[in-house]
Amino acid sequence: MPKFNEYLTLKEVQELLPTEFSPTKLIDKIQKLYESPKGIILFKEAKIKDSNESQYGVKKETVLNYKVSYVCLTVGFNGILLIPSELLINYFDENDTSKFGNGRSELKVHIIGDRFILKGRKTSSEFDLTCYFIPNDFCDYVQASPIENIWQEAKAFTDYEIQYREGSIRLRHESKIQKERIARIEDYTCQICGFHQSYVNSNGKTKYIIEVDHIIEKSQGGGENINNLLVLCPNCHAKKTYGVIKINSDYSIEDENGERKLLKQNRHLNLKGEIA
Repeated sequence: MPKFNEYLTLKEVQELLPTEFSPTKLIDKIQKLYESPKGIILFKEAKIKDSNESQYGVKKETVLNYKVSYVCLTVGFNGILLIPSELLINYFDENDTSKFGNGRSELKVHIIGDRFILKGRKTSSEFDLTCYFIPNDFCDYVQASPIENIWQEAKAFTDYEIQYREGSIRLRHESKIQKERIARIEDYTCQICGFHQSYVNSNGKTKYIIEVDHIIEKSQGGGENINNLLVLCPNCHAKKTYGVIKINSDYSIEDENGERKLLKQNRHLNLKGEIA
C-alpha cells in the first residue's frame, strides 16, 4: 500500500538517484536547484491531496532560465519521478496551466495503479510519467535494470567522506542501493560457499536470502565502494562477524584452521589490487 503520509528527505532522494544524476553543487537553496553530471536538477516536493493525486509548484521560467535538465518530483515515501525538462516544457506549452503565486505553474500527477499520469487541465492530453519513476524500494529498481547499467552505477559510486552521521544518536551512513547493486552483480550468490536461495514474499515479489557485508568495517573507515563489499549467505556472514573465518588482504578466505582458500565466486572485486 503506498505511503502518502510519509515523506522522503532530500538526502534520501539523492540516494535514490542514479550515480550520474547525483548532485555535486547547490546552485539555489530556495528553489532547490543542484548541479549534477547530467546537468541542472530541480527538486520539488509533493503537496499531497489524496492517495491518487500529487501537486507540485514549478516555475517554467526557472526551468528555462537555469537551463534545467531534469525535474525531480517526490511521490510521498514511495519514490521519485525524474523527468526530462523538455517534457514539462511541452506540457506547459500545450496546456493552459493554472497560476498561483510567483508565476508557478501547477502540475497535477494522477496515480492510477502503478502508473503516474500528468493530465492537462483544459485539454485531453496526457503525459505518462511511469517510465521516469524510481521506487524507494530500490530492490525492485536494481533487479529490473539492465545489468550493464548496474555495473556502471556500482563502479561510479563514490564513498561518503564520513561513514557515520553524528547527532543525538550515532547513525551509520551507508548506501543500501550500492549493496543491492553488488548483490545483483554476484547473482545473489554467496561468494564464499556458493549458497543461492530465492523466495517469494507476501507481495508476490522474488527476494533472495543473501546479505552484503563490508570487508573493512565501517568503524575502521570502510564504506560501500565496489572493492569493499562481499556478498554472503547468513551463515558465512555470521562466521565472518564472529571471527570463525577471516578475509585476508588479497581477498582469500582463512578458516578457523588457518587454511586459505579462494572465493568460490567473484565478479566484482578487483583481485589485481589488495584491500587498502
